[in-house]
Amino acid sequence: MIATMNLLRISAALMVWSAAQLVSGGSISGTVRLSGGAPAAGVRVAAMVVPGVRLAANGTSELATITQTDSNGRYQLNGIPPGRYFIVAGTVASPTFHPGTLMQTAASIVTVTRDGQPLTGIDIALSAVSANPAGGARKIIHGQMVTENGSPLPNIPLNVTTTGNNFSIEDGGSFRFIAGVGEAILIRDVAGLPPGYFLKSVSYGGRNFGLNAVTIDATPAIVVLTLGFQPSSTLQKVLVRGKVLNVARELDTTSLILRSTMPDGPPLVAQLQPDRSFEFSSIPIGAYRTGVRSDAGTEFVSWSMVVIRGMVSNLTIDLKNNPFPEFQGAGPTRSPFINGKKTEITGVVTQRLTGIAAPDVEYFRMDVKDESTGVVTPWAIYVAHDFQAPNLVIGETVSVPGTLTTDGTHRLGADPF
Repeated sequence: MIATMNLLRISAALMVWSAAQLVSGGSISGTVRLSGGAPAAGVRVAAMVVPGVRLAANGTSELATITQTDSNGRYQLNGIPPGRYFIVAGTVASPTFHPGTLMQTAASIVTVTRDGQPLTGIDIALSAVSANPAGGARKIIHGQMVTENGSPLPNIPLNVTTTGNNFSIEDGGSFRFIAGVGEAILIRDVAGLPPGYFLKSVSYGGRNFGLNAVTIDATPAIVVLTLGFQPSSTLQKVLVRGKVLNVARELDTTSLILRSTMPDGPPLVAQLQPDRSFEFSSIPIGAYRTGVRSDAGTEFVSWSMVVIRGMVSNLTIDLKNNPFPEFQGAGPTRSPFINGKKTEITGVVTQRLTGIAAPDVEYFRMDVKDESTGVVTPWAIYVAHDFQAPNLVIGETVSVPGTLTTDGTHRLGADPF
């Protein structure tokens, strides 16, 4: 008799255990989005037992299960026992309750039934406070914009728009902004990009997020924005006319060069008319480095750019009378003095030190007289650092040691003197 009763107890216990297994696997799924509608990636989501139903040992509401959203803001909570729950997203200190409120009294209650039917479409509009609670840890985020093939960025003003942070791209593609730890940042747009460029992906701490939101964590990582390129053949071609101003006399210029910054973009050359006007009958829209070509065929291309976004009838390109366009702008360049001949020239200063590029790359001019013929030739003198040259006075005679360019122009790279 005792054995029979024990067997019945065991059987009943097994039945209760089995029933619990059948009803404890409910699931809830949905999407968490930022206030602007973008998916919130890497955000904590939990099923919180409605207070008064079950309490944790410390008196707070029990969390039945916890998960994290994927790169598209989707989540799924599994193994939830039958009961009534708040679905919460964001930080522990300031959670957002479904469907999108910080007030528990205004939250919706989700019921998981014993039949274990999955609940879908439980979407949450995440509060900014939940992503980055007031008083939470904030940090300076450093970043870098690069191109997918490693070529230099177009050195034109660029601005980035994000959810909550707008910033400008500085020289060299660097940037920084302030964000909260746990905050989801979505890069919305890069304003000012030339035609043919587009934002391809965003990475953070070695992880590629594509174009999805990036959740800032406490690691000392940087955000990298990678720009891609459209094929040049797909870009609209337009007519461009204009005039070149202030061409340095030392360059013996005959033609204008526009060199595309796109990887497969061809260089374009237009003959300069006597009034320095030019015409490109069919040029792809995009960003172009400007330069000139001499009668001998030598090219002098700067890193100063023009951006063509449509047909232009009066484009003005000001070369600023710069005899060293190769050094103008932020891009790398091959020095025209490599393998040049060492010499020293003496002449009368006609132009004081004039800046070319930051921080202290400069040049000056002087007239050099050939004593045997009496011919006076204007020369341009390149100075890599302004401290290499003394205080120059127009009209004084100076002797300058240095290296001649190899292209036959009257340009000298000065040594300290």
